[in-house]
This record gives sequence, structure tokens and C-alpha cells, in this order.
Amino acid sequence: VGGEKTYTGQPIAFAAGDFTAAPNVNGEAVTVLGVAEYYDSDKNPCTIVDAGDYFVKLKLEDVYGEFTSAFVPVKVNPAVLTIDTITAKDRVYDGKDGVEITQVTLAGVYGSDDVAVKEIAAKVSAKNVGAYTTVKVSDVVLEGADVGNYTFDSAEYGREITLSAPVTISQKEVTIIGTAVKEAKRYDGTTTAIITDVGQISTVFSGDDVTIQKGKANYDDAKLGKDKVVTFTDFALTGADSGNYLLTAQPAPTTAKITVGWVYVDTTGSNPSSTIQSAQTGDSANMLLWLWASLLSASAAAYLLLTKKRAAVEGNKK
Repeated sequence: VGGEKTYTGQPIAFAAGDFTAAPNVNGEAVTVLGVAEYYDSDKNPCTIVDAGDYFVKLKLEDVYGEFTSAFVPVKVNPAVLTIDTITAKDRVYDGKDGVEITQVTLAGVYGSDDVAVKEIAAKVSAKNVGAYTTVKVSDVVLEGADVGNYTFDSAEYGREITLSAPVTISQKEVTIIGTAVKEAKRYDGTTTAIITDVGQISTVFSGDDVTIQKGKANYDDAKLGKDKVVTFTDFALTGADSGNYLLTAQPAPTTAKITVGWVYVDTTGSNPSSTIQSAQTGDSANMLLWLWASLLSASAAAYLLLTKKRAAVEGNKK
């Protein structure tokens, strides 16, 4: 029994000490004197170099000094490779911890043997934006003319392997789409528009906690008009994973109307003219005066027809 060695890139020789002979059928000891010849798996004479299964012809001696021989199977195991250097490619955040490996050199390759990494998977310690100095690898596939003489060390799959240079995951650039405001508002003297839908983030990866922090919407001015430009400000991203995203712009401007506003005037007081005066302070051309007619006395109504404010009100006729 016995007879296993590991590939070295050189011819391999077995010696008597590599084997232990079992007793013969009579229970008598048998001694291995040495190896006479080498054969391939088809029992053709050969020189053993590559990893694989072979046979050797052993010289044997029994306790009576008689010599015999025996064909014995032997094995040359592939040499074990580990990672010497490894480099990964910087990338944009994608919600995953995987990184692309761009270069790998192997430790344990003999001489000028042709063997290299064909496929390899790697991941960093977290999915988040940042610079990482180590990776864990998996699913290594080797290629090359001499690949049969090598195997990748599975113990490499469990350790943190230092990168030749840190790999950086940068923020995913996103925008906000579909932000909307109320189609129209009545004049109120301000430029504030009413946001009805904060919109959606253009890209959010599965499972990520990132939402829109509502900002502000403003008309270009406070005057009456249709198709008035409304711009957005102070929108931001929030949530546990928001740091992995970069909002590159505020929501795209939209348009909306400002229609004539209503002023509600209580004319039940003793001096309705002062109430009207106060109500119309500002841009009266953008206001409609709504009178609580059911509460007006005849004298108050007459006063309204004669007041100097009639000109400001008359243009709106309501």
C-alpha cells in the first residue's frame, strides 16, 4: 500500500520507502526492495511527471530470499494553488456586495507552466459605498495547458484576501421623476405651490431603504396666470440606505395656474369701509371681493356702492 505524491513540474520517482508490503498468503513478511518500472494508466511504460493515476512494478523479497514483482497503483496529486495578488475594479453602487476581479496571480505554479484563473467571484464585506481593502473569493475556475496538474486551495474561500489596491464603491446617481403640484391655486399673495406627489426615485435597488424627503415648490411669481413655471427646491433622500445614492438634481420644473383669489369680508361691523380697506390691502387686481350679502344692511350696501374702493372691486364684477 502507499504510493502517493504531489505534482512538482519535474519527473517523479517512487522509492521502496513509499510502500508498505502486506504479508503473503501464508502470513509471512514481504519486503519491498525498490521500484523497477513505471507505467501509465494503460500499463504502458512511461516517465511520471503529470498529475494522474499510474502503476509501478515493485521488486519484492519474501522471508526465504525469493524475489517476485507486483504491479501496484500509484497516484500523483495536483499541486495546490493559492492567490498571490488580486485586483478589483471600482464600480458604482448596485445594492450588492460583489466586485469584479480584473487581475489574479497564483502562488504555487511551477516553472513556466500554463495555468491561470479563468473565472472567479469575489465580494467585499458590505454592499455599501466605501473603499474596501480585502475580498473573499469563491467559484474559482482554472484554465491553461497545464491546468490538470493543479487545483485551487478551497481554504482560500474562507479567508479575507488583501487587495493590491483598495476597491471603491461610489454612489449611484439618481433623479426624482413624476413630482407634481396642484393644477391651480387661488391667488394668496405668495409664490408657494401645493405639492400633490413627491414623485419617485429613478432607481432604487431591491430591499433598500431610501425615500424622498419632501421639499418646496414655488411659482416664478405670485401673479395671476396660466402655465406658470413652478420650480422645486430642498428635495433630498432619506432612509438607512440613502447614503448609497446621490441626488444629482431637483425635480424637473412643471407648470400650474394661479387663479383669482377670494376675499371674505364680514360687513356686520359698524364700519364696513375699514373692513374692506383691510381686506384689499395688497394686489387688489388679483382678488375677488365676496360680500356676505345676507348680512348687509341697506345702508352698508349703499355705502359700498359709493366707496372709493369701488374702482378696485369693479374690475372683477363679483
